[in-house]
Amino acid sequence: MSVSYPNLYQRSILFEIINIKNPSEIVSAFTLTIPPDSIEITQGQRITRTKTFGGVFIDDYGLDVAKITISGTTGNGDLRATYIPGKSGALEQYSGKDAIYAFRDKIARYKNLLVGKGFESYEMRMYDFSTVPDTTALDTVQNSTTDGWVVSLDDFKISRSKDRPLWYNYSIELVGLYPLPTPRSKVADEMDPIVSPTGDTDLATLSNEVNQGLATVKVPTAKDWLQDAIYGMRRCINAVKAAYSWSANLLNKIDNVFATLDDLEELCLEYIDATGNLVTEASGLYSKIFEVAEFPGAAAVTAMSTTNEVMQEIEDEIEDSTAITETLGNNYDYVVQLCEETKRIAARIVNFGKSQVVDTEVTVQVNGQNVTIYGTISITADSAVTLDKLAAQYYGDPSLAMLIAVYNGLTNNDVVAGVVIRIPQTVRSNLVLDNKIYSWDRLSNYGTDILLASSSQGAKLVIAESGDFSYVSGKDNLLQAINLRLNEQLGKRLRLTVYGLSVAIGSPRTNTAPIEYILSNLRDTLKQDPRVKSIDNIKLNGVGDSLYVAFNVQAISDSISYEGVL
Repeated sequence: MSVSYPNLYQRSILFEIINIKNPSEIVSAFTLTIPPDSIEITQGQRITRTKTFGGVFIDDYGLDVAKITISGTTGNGDLRATYIPGKSGALEQYSGKDAIYAFRDKIARYKNLLVGKGFESYEMRMYDFSTVPDTTALDTVQNSTTDGWVVSLDDFKISRSKDRPLWYNYSIELVGLYPLPTPRSKVADEMDPIVSPTGDTDLATLSNEVNQGLATVKVPTAKDWLQDAIYGMRRCINAVKAAYSWSANLLNKIDNVFATLDDLEELCLEYIDATGNLVTEASGLYSKIFEVAEFPGAAAVTAMSTTNEVMQEIEDEIEDSTAITETLGNNYDYVVQLCEETKRIAARIVNFGKSQVVDTEVTVQVNGQNVTIYGTISITADSAVTLDKLAAQYYGDPSLAMLIAVYNGLTNNDVVAGVVIRIPQTVRSNLVLDNKIYSWDRLSNYGTDILLASSSQGAKLVIAESGDFSYVSGKDNLLQAINLRLNEQLGKRLRLTVYGLSVAIGSPRTNTAPIEYILSNLRDTLKQDPRVKSIDNIKLNGVGDSLYVAFNVQAISDSISYEGVL
């Protein structure tokens, strides 16, 4: 049962984003649900000290901006109240997790809320409620003597610890521009808005006024020549001022347009970065999701196939559009890489969905008997595939070909190269359950590696005709790995300690200790490879100083026979 803490916010910190020209307009606000653990305000000085042979010279320009550091916690799963300014004491209830992310979205990322409005028209304010004598006056905090600052955000950090994993901690660093209720300092009086000319006529009018003003600047002949000259110059200056004001206003509007574009670009890039992180994180987490949830293969194929197609369309549009390419600039490669990464993950999920054993029972009637199906495995037929061969391969009994035929609605004449055939699973099992390293794609369980050839010096690289390394995959890759592990020269084989034992001398037939040592050595050495599930049917044959060995390797999804010399 959750616990309520209704009054902690009354001694906490309020953050607001307000419109400078209309402070009553609150864009976003959040009150910390729990008073901070610590608040540190460092008031610097704008002092420059110059040390010379003649002494120390100091230039003191007064107070510098303050550095404010606030740290604390928003709590755990218990609900706590937070104050909403401007709503007559309205409250909202937040858990620690919800509070920390609301704080982040409303305050740390407040610029996302101002896209298209111009950041320069808004500012962040911070108020200390612990100095408010009457909690009923919280809505008038802007007009009170509450300790507050106009601040600029530097860093916002969220952290958790193993000591209290359910508590959400924060640390926020701010620059205090000036304390409240000090009025906002102005570099100069704000210029009244100027109506922008709307056509060539206005431009011509301004140009004529400038020319007229210049025409009045002439060499006077009368005794009041000075007054005439000053009057003419003033007219000229005023006309130039008008033209400049109109131009400046136009440039400001253009600059606002570019500012909006910059804000949009920043938002897009932030989204891209966030999406990239999610994609990267997803590539390591989606397999865990499949382990703990019932993931229907059909849904995976449908959803992820659509995702793959959409990402391909986005990538094609980016590559074909010169305008988009120029807009993205240095981020072009990153966006394309993001599309490729998303497509790759989608493709892997599709492959998994096609081969996943769905935990759903379906009853199929074959030859008058009911057969329970626990999902299917999809395979693509080649020219040599027949229903009988598939039944022999997957069931060990060619007579069960009728089950595959009935389930797919096929005959042997319908089986041609390229046809996708679903193999019903009659035994409930998890596909590649023990495979913790390799791809969910069943065809990639053995992995791919660089091909090595045996030589008198051990192993050597094989170079293809193209000049690149040759690669080995499938079962051959696992066989190569087994050879390397059993090769004593490469040091991969576990040390065999049977040699030299007194119990092994003179009685090769009656003493089984050496044989047990060798068998355990083989098993322990090979099972270091995560693709190897078990070792069976080991046969040993000693000829001279050579010991010939043969055994069956039960891999993650197949059985492989191996013969070699130790």
